[in-house]
Amino acid sequence: MEKTRKQWIQNQLRQFLKEFRNQHDLSAEQAAEKLDLEIATYRTLEGRKPTNRVISVLTYLERVAS
Repeated sequence: MEKTRKQWIQNQLRQFLKEFRNQHDLSAEQAAEKLDLEIATYRTLEGRKPTNRVISVLTYLERVAS
């Protein structure tokens, strides 16, 4: 998967998480708790910069889908 595609997906995920939190009036900590994630993991998913972990998951999902 090319880098720009990975960044686009990361941005979509970030936007979705932020919109969900805003619609349900949740803090990042509350959203992390609802998703059963550590707050650091949640913040990574909602962050601007794609991390190796997120990129690895996207690459894995792409391989599974093919």
